[in-house]
Amino acid sequence: MSNYLGIATVTATLQRMLQQSVQTDVEGARVTTSRPENTGELQKQELVFTSTI
Repeated sequence: MSNYLGIATVTATLQRMLQQSVQTDVEGARVTTSRPENTGELQKQELVFTSTI
């Protein structure tokens, strides 16, 4: 990732992959990629971070 376009591409790809997986398991779930402090929405949100090494 040499610039912001690389980061944006990876972020969008991860969002699409996660959204497809989540939709099959949790009806109405939505995967977003906005910063937690800039969501612009006043609703309950669950932030999930996982990592595998």
